[in-house]
Amino acid sequence: MSLELPNEKQRRILKLVNEIKLSKKLQIRRLAHTLGVLGSSCPAIKYGWLYTKRLERDKYLALRRTNGNYNAYMHLSKHSFEDLDWWLLHTTRCNNEIRQDHFELEIFTDSSLTGWGAYCQGEVTNGWWPLNVQTKHINFLELLAIQYGLQCFANSYKSASILIRSDNTTAISYINRMGSVKFADLCSLARKIWQWAEERNLWLYASYISSDNNTIADQESRKLPPLETEWSLSGAAFHTIITTISAPEIDLFASYANFKCEKYVSWKRDPGAVMIDAFTISWKNLNFYAFPPFSLILRVLNKIINEKATGIVVVPHWPTQHTRLNNFSLQFGGSPTQNYPGGRAVVRHALSLKNIPEAVIPTMLNSITDTTLKQYDTTYHQWWDFCNQHAISPYTADKTQVLTFLQHIYSTKAVAYGTFNSHRSALALILPGDMGNDPHIKRFLKGIARLRPPRPKYDFTWDPGLVIQYFQRYSPNDSLSLTNLTYKLICLLALITGHRIQTLSLIRLSNIHINPDKIQIRITDELKTSTRTNTQPCLQIPFFEENPSICVASVLTTYLQRTADLRSKEDRLFVTIRPPHRAANKQTLSQWIKRSLRAAGIDTSIFSAHSTRHASTSAAYRSGLSWDVIRKTAGWSSGSSVFARFYNRPLAQSTAFACAMLKD
Repeated sequence: MSLELPNEKQRRILKLVNEIKLSKKLQIRRLAHTLGVLGSSCPAIKYGWLYTKRLERDKYLALRRTNGNYNAYMHLSKHSFEDLDWWLLHTTRCNNEIRQDHFELEIFTDSSLTGWGAYCQGEVTNGWWPLNVQTKHINFLELLAIQYGLQCFANSYKSASILIRSDNTTAISYINRMGSVKFADLCSLARKIWQWAEERNLWLYASYISSDNNTIADQESRKLPPLETEWSLSGAAFHTIITTISAPEIDLFASYANFKCEKYVSWKRDPGAVMIDAFTISWKNLNFYAFPPFSLILRVLNKIINEKATGIVVVPHWPTQHTRLNNFSLQFGGSPTQNYPGGRAVVRHALSLKNIPEAVIPTMLNSITDTTLKQYDTTYHQWWDFCNQHAISPYTADKTQVLTFLQHIYSTKAVAYGTFNSHRSALALILPGDMGNDPHIKRFLKGIARLRPPRPKYDFTWDPGLVIQYFQRYSPNDSLSLTNLTYKLICLLALITGHRIQTLSLIRLSNIHINPDKIQIRITDELKTSTRTNTQPCLQIPFFEENPSICVASVLTTYLQRTADLRSKEDRLFVTIRPPHRAANKQTLSQWIKRSLRAAGIDTSIFSAHSTRHASTSAAYRSGLSWDVIRKTAGWSSGSSVFARFYNRPLAQSTAFACAMLKD
């Protein structure tokens, strides 16, 4: 069974499209009317939604330019005319089958900032992002992972329905809606995916899967590339070879990241490979022109070397399992340019270069927390780019090169003294010798300390009473919406505990113990301040019967009841407000707090969510509470001077005195 447009509707569409194509002046309202007709026809025209998105974007941009005036005139883009041609060609030809929930293939995909992964029918594949892709937004990377997963596993399918499983709701939306109008790069990528599917008469449907249930694809996306892979012949060397000898038709050992020929064979499933594993291919019936004898290539390379060409790297890009071929590595004119492999891989390779036994390295890596490694990753990425630009080995550089790097950072980035200290610690971990204690580097940092002295983030703070008074209006708790109840709980918890947002994000239901007079919350996950000697915090939330409207324990019990049916098996206390209700991360909690502070009259252009820690501890100190109680509650060590140096801040000065003077 299928849906088709009536002949009258077909004629109407053709008339409207032709009129728009021939219009010298197109009114926005006229395009909006045509889009309405096209949209109503899409259920009967397969892939029709795809060819309305560019027109929708033209309308969106025109309305934004004319402040929403539908009577204004506009011009269509060249791409929109191409889509109009599609409608003229397909309106009378297309129908759309009534689909059933039957999928011939189910593909799981995931993406990280370093790579992508996919899983299908017991097979896995992955890849790593080139440098120019790593800077893209995670939504783009998730959508790109879907494209690569489809190309790897569904390339041979025709006239079938494919189910895509992803944990990114934005990518899911762009697949199921065939694009959108606001973000051009996401819409363009979604269009490529659907046009690829259209060529094969495939129908795609994306469905949400939680990260906990998408572990295989997630693990594949986070695999770091071995340092000896993803290298390739430099462009200059390859150009010299093909101009001296001739151009091959196929690259036998390549991937989408480093192929030199349009047709290439990869080691494993790859988005653009024509075949997989060159060692298993029968070449009897293939007529590809490959490279001539290896000895001839070497003679050409020797010629290049004798002419003292620079910047050439010749490195095999097949995995080490296949080194039974004539494996060779030539390089000159600097160190090889290579994609940044990620912070953990950099540290691992540095330790191996220091002759640390392979069995010992994983244990040593566990001494570095994920937070520290994430901080060091920023340094290593910048250091990697710097070394590539200056032909320096990132693992054997000397102090002169490190000082040049630090000076480059100082000259090009407005970063504070603490950032340079972080750079020093990160580089000392991977470079030979005791780079962290080198007297010249320490002298350089003293100069940075004078030029850019470390300063506390705030010179003053805000009054927590303003936020408490604001939330007094939000009562009783049972009548509040989930949004207001969530905002009230996270803000009041941050104020009465004095803890970081990280601590609050790690509260688990299994660690909440409700007593008649108070609620106790143990934090068992590792924190920023977790060490062998520091005890884990235990939050004490009293029932404040004097003022039930701001009793945090009561708000907490109400929140637990309200979210009991929403959280499924989620053990974290805070879950996202919108479905699917997943555990809320630190960034989400910070956004909730900032919105609440802004609504309460706090200037969030100055104060961040972390300022609740400054405001609450400073207010407690002003009220006469002892330093020892504040220290224990907020989680500072006994000898710590952090509170005095960075947190104990006066309130912002009132303008009442100045106004009184002006009135007289």
